[in-house]
Amino acid sequence: MESSSSSAEMPDPRIILGRVAQHVADEDPGELSLPLANRPHLSRLTIYPLVIRQYPTATYYGNAGHPYIIAANDAGLLLHVSLNPHAGLNLDQPDPEGNLVVAWDFIPVDGTGRRELSATTKLIADRDVDLLSQFSGVKSVGLLPLSAPAGFVVAELQVVEQPDRRVANLLWFRSDEDSWNELGPARLPRRHPGASEKWIPNDVIAYDKKLWWADLTRGLLNPVDPSPHLSFVNLPADLVALEDRHEGPERIDTRHIVRMSGGELRFVDVVRKHDEPPEATRVVVWTLESMFDPAKGRARWEHHQCRTTLAAIWQDASYSGPAL
Repeated sequence: MESSSSSAEMPDPRIILGRVAQHVADEDPGELSLPLANRPHLSRLTIYPLVIRQYPTATYYGNAGHPYIIAANDAGLLLHVSLNPHAGLNLDQPDPEGNLVVAWDFIPVDGTGRRELSATTKLIADRDVDLLSQFSGVKSVGLLPLSAPAGFVVAELQVVEQPDRRVANLLWFRSDEDSWNELGPARLPRRHPGASEKWIPNDVIAYDKKLWWADLTRGLLNPVDPSPHLSFVNLPADLVALEDRHEGPERIDTRHIVRMSGGELRFVDVVRKHDEPPEATRVVVWTLESMFDPAKGRARWEHHQCRTTLAAIWQDASYSGPAL
């Protein structure tokens, strides 16, 4: 995430943001604050009682009440807040209790003498379950910035198993319309060898003015209006097969990572084969060069020799210096 302040006020706007926000009991005139810690230390969003009182279904009990940050980009932060004991962390539960909240309009806090941002919040309206599909879960929803003054879009892709096919429905909420809409169904691409039997919603990434839904055993899906049809981007072709990896398919979301970095879409593969020691774990960073290469008949990823091992990382001064 990057702040909107000038370089004079914030010398380095890049931070490492923790997914779990902190709820404190101290009274404060604001709604949210984000103290900016220098990398590689973690910056953690703080939520004050004022914002909690605005959303009565988001009930908190002491330190158990920590909302979860679903997405962070130029539109702001998309949060899920829910009833104790889940507190927004029930990531795999269909239709979890609670609210979706967007924190946006981050500005520097004056007079604190610290690198800190404040923000306002907007509650995402509940959808009409008599007309629209219910919320499928935290991992299927993403946040997309729009050009001013439209604001942002919150969107969810639901994969539905039918007797003869697998289809997807798209639901979205625009900040300038304040209501949910639904579009679909669209047929999913065929499953390639090695992918999971079912679509696994691992993450949602805002890239190239669109949202991309990631199944880290397959690739990324982008719903394109008005059909909608689904544009599919395969993961790199020469990855180590799931059955040959030490961690196993059930933990693939800790070893496959898709993120925006430097204006590019990056795929990080952290791979350790069976019987290899931890220090032999390889870290390879791929960059998406083309969403479809006619010569290959699929997406083209390049790693540009961006390879290393955990042993090399552990021995580097940038790792040992901050006592990581």
